[in-house]
Amino acid sequence: MKNRLVNGLTAFVNLTPKRIVQRICGNITPIFMLHRMVNTNPRSQEKELQHIEWCFKYIRKHKYQPITLNQLSKAYVDGQQLPPKSVVFTLDDGFYDQHEIAAPLFNKYELPYTCFVITDFLDGKLWPWDDQISYILSNTKKTVINTGLPDGQPLILDFSQFESVTQMIDYLRGSIKRRPQEHLYAWLTKLYLAAEVDIPSVPPENFRPMSWDQAQQLIQQGHDIAPHTKTHRILSQLSDLDAKDEIEGSFKRVNEKLKGASRTFAYPTGRPQDYSDREIKLLKQVDASSSVITTPNYSRIQDPIFELPRYAMPHERFDFVQYLSFFDEFKRKLLRFRYSD
Repeated sequence: MKNRLVNGLTAFVNLTPKRIVQRICGNITPIFMLHRMVNTNPRSQEKELQHIEWCFKYIRKHKYQPITLNQLSKAYVDGQQLPPKSVVFTLDDGFYDQHEIAAPLFNKYELPYTCFVITDFLDGKLWPWDDQISYILSNTKKTVINTGLPDGQPLILDFSQFESVTQMIDYLRGSIKRRPQEHLYAWLTKLYLAAEVDIPSVPPENFRPMSWDQAQQLIQQGHDIAPHTKTHRILSQLSDLDAKDEIEGSFKRVNEKLKGASRTFAYPTGRPQDYSDREIKLLKQVDASSSVITTPNYSRIQDPIFELPRYAMPHERFDFVQYLSFFDEFKRKLLRFRYSD
């Protein structure tokens, strides 16, 4: 059934005249966002990698044009048209698997991608706070954790109140995203103690970063490396001084460590509430070329260059094809027309 839906959508996309697509949808380009290429469940990981490879084969079979985020940004700034059926890929954070697993797969199909790296992560100074929360809650033997949030608000995590550890992790991450994050990494130490989990001296194997040498190899292979802040804290939850350091410091570091680093940028978490005009001004000051957010939509030449939307890489073939093609935009237009009265 699923394959029939994909085949039907593909036929519709291929048979729709380009002039009609242009008139209804305009010039649109999907930017896809991926994160980890590994999974704690080997069977799930194999299935996910098979799905990603299917998507890459689809791109090549149906003659889509993979381009870099740099190419897209330059075309937008210069007012130039992109190649028909362009598509862009990005990966966030800088984990080892984004070099060791992603690169061979992307290279096999000659698909470039931009990897946004957390510079203090690659420097070995820390590992991302949201992953540390996952590690702590997945490894504690306590059934109730009585502690506080980074802003001093009391926090009681009762495992019996959640359907799963994953649900509890999502709850705690969500709570932290809404609060000031100046002292976030110092607070993590308190969470380890409250949960009675030993603090790893280095990131556990599944959470280790790629090295700077590996990042340079990615550039040599035709991919891009760009900053994703120093510590992955949400910029809107930081002071002016800290936000400035996160942006300026991460651009400085990638340029110190790499030849040919990209001038693009990705906001941590990337929701509308996670950045503001302050961050956009800081990006202009460091001569950034563009930045991406996580609002799901196509990118367009008229989009603000420091707020380019991205689709999370879908887990279903039909969803991937509809985002890759014009179909998702076609649906939006149709719904707006239907309910315009």
